[in-house]
Amino acid sequence: MEKQKNAMFARIVSLMLLLSFCFIGSVLAENSVLPAEQKIGPLLKKEISQTQQNQLLANHGVNESPELAENEILTKVIVVIDANYLEPLGESTLRELKTKVERLGGRVGNHAFNNVQVWIPPGKIQGLAVWSRIKLIKKPTKPKIHDVMSTSPRDFGAGDWQAGGFTGRGIKVGIIDAGFFGYAALLGTVLPATVQIKQNGDSFYSSKHGTACAEIVHDLAPEAELFLVNVDDIDVDFYNAVKWLQLQGVEVISSSIGLNLKIFCKLTYLALWGDDNSSIGTSSLIDFIDQVEQQWNTTISDIVAHGVAWSQAAGNDARKKWSGPFIDGDQNGYLNFSLLDNRNKIDTTGYADEDVYVLLLWDGEAEHYNDYDLYIFDQYGNEIDRSWLDQAQFPFGIEACKFKVQSGREYYLKVNEYAAPYDYGENLVLLVGHEQFPALEYSDPYGTVNLNCPASNSDVITVGAVSLTSSSPEAVIEGYSSQGPAGDLLKPDLVAPVGVSTASYFHSFYGTSAAAPHVAGICALVRQRYPEFTPLQVKQYLEANALDLGTAGKDNVYGSGLVQLPADFGCRQDNLAGCESPASCSSIDAFWYAGTCSLEPRREVLDYNDGEIAVVPVSLGGDAADGRISAGDGLALEVDFPLSEETRNYAVIAFPGDAYFVRGDNHENFLTKEFTPVENGNYFATEDICALLPGYQETWEIYFLSVPAEAADFKTLEALSAYLGSDEGQYVFGQYRVEFDCRRE
Repeated sequence: MEKQKNAMFARIVSLMLLLSFCFIGSVLAENSVLPAEQKIGPLLKKEISQTQQNQLLANHGVNESPELAENEILTKVIVVIDANYLEPLGESTLRELKTKVERLGGRVGNHAFNNVQVWIPPGKIQGLAVWSRIKLIKKPTKPKIHDVMSTSPRDFGAGDWQAGGFTGRGIKVGIIDAGFFGYAALLGTVLPATVQIKQNGDSFYSSKHGTACAEIVHDLAPEAELFLVNVDDIDVDFYNAVKWLQLQGVEVISSSIGLNLKIFCKLTYLALWGDDNSSIGTSSLIDFIDQVEQQWNTTISDIVAHGVAWSQAAGNDARKKWSGPFIDGDQNGYLNFSLLDNRNKIDTTGYADEDVYVLLLWDGEAEHYNDYDLYIFDQYGNEIDRSWLDQAQFPFGIEACKFKVQSGREYYLKVNEYAAPYDYGENLVLLVGHEQFPALEYSDPYGTVNLNCPASNSDVITVGAVSLTSSSPEAVIEGYSSQGPAGDLLKPDLVAPVGVSTASYFHSFYGTSAAAPHVAGICALVRQRYPEFTPLQVKQYLEANALDLGTAGKDNVYGSGLVQLPADFGCRQDNLAGCESPASCSSIDAFWYAGTCSLEPRREVLDYNDGEIAVVPVSLGGDAADGRISAGDGLALEVDFPLSEETRNYAVIAFPGDAYFVRGDNHENFLTKEFTPVENGNYFATEDICALLPGYQETWEIYFLSVPAEAADFKTLEALSAYLGSDEGQYVFGQYRVEFDCRRE
């Protein structure tokens, strides 16, 4: 049997596939300036050709020129500038690109690192590629989503935390996804009444996926503010989406998208079997994808370093990989996946008319590689595709096949050992490239978290998936959930349930896509309770309190275990006896009265004479809302004591561990240790209290007291406190809590 050869291999200077933990990368030699034709990616080149043909048909053959009309529709492309891919482009380069694009009838969009969005007539793309600063022009690459295809999700202790006042209030959560179709119809029900959105490109309404993720976050953190942003292309939009969320001040990000394994498999297939003109462009694309992965990781690590906790779906690739040595137990020349089975079935149920790519990879040494061949058969033994390169002519351990799924047909792969003169004991790796869930009958999940950037990033909280219906002690990892390690890291970090029902999907929501927003919602509660925590401390807190599953301790299947919150506090609205301090009482929006916690409403006091409710008008100025003061908000304290002619009146501000009386005048120094009764009136007013308290963060407990004038002539705070705590103590009492956070500008 003569081995397959391909002349284009002589023009590929280097195409090295790194097999370590199944991560695919490439090391390509530097090229001099390529001809314009070779700078255009093969997928874009095919699209241009199809557009030109369609235009000719539309003109009924009148326009015989392959050049398109001047008024042709603009197409979106990604222009990659030959520059440092981890540094921003210089303004002069951007201006020069903008000028060239506009001269060709196009326009420039956003940019990230050395990648720029450009809308341009297809017939003018080659004219743009002439510019020497351009390295590659390609089609935009869509992100991969990690679902399979509202009741509340499992509690994880969140119910107790919510009852204790931790609902995500004041925390901003960003959700990065491919699309948010139908979100507006859910506002005020399974989503907050309002959300902030940022649309990139035309795909914001392309999918319900992001909407379902937002529902899960809202279930767990019902008072968190949500910020929804879509990623139309991985090349530029991801970076700009993250930067937009950073500008909004988010403290938690949920991401259920990643780089697509299918992209690597497809590009590698094209590099091997594309035409001569596309081979170099395809190799450039493989190199580009590796650069984008580094750009994503740089972007994520930067925002985490600035205080944002990141929850990331682990990916659904565990059953898309097999690895192991070549073992031919039945001596027929084909790899045995089991003792008696030379075939590995690819489950493609439900994916009719879709392309599937299969890669076979193995290692070798220098220019010496053993020779293996890859075949695709159907259930009747009909050959669908083969890849049988001559490794003596092409010294790399790689084969690649492609097939289109037909309904009712089953697909199997087989690996043949054509020649193995070298005793390397090499490890073979099989990868299935598809956007969703084609699964191998025989698979190996080890290291598959590396197939989904950025799940292997050390700064993110990587989340795997377990079944929602499993009881916690018996929870089992979902078969598709990607596993570690990621280099020296144990991954995932945590697992969370999937299979939840959402209003967005009529069916249950599966995939690690559904797991990541569970952890993001939990992160919002932790950030509210512990605002001083760094992202690393949030991650450590969740891992320390997770329910350990699988092998004892953290492992590459379950991470540190099932996410859950500890029941480490007893102060709840349904358990007021557990509130042991004014601070704990205030944390559940209740009031501290003479050593006990009460649910009586704010701004109300009880007249000790007749038991009637009297209003104490405490006003917050500026834009402050419901007891929270931030930079720019004004504060006014005004009290109308209901029995002013019969009582001595006091306004007291309590800080943790201390208390001050409010003076009866409106001086800047309005706090005092002096025991001074006051009259009705305005005690304090300012346009911006944070201007007086820069960088301040604390909670003020403001008490309003009226005691009978005949009760006593109190000289000290201790004497007043003793009276109020005595059996004969009579008073009118009210309380208000104000939370100051002057750190945020």
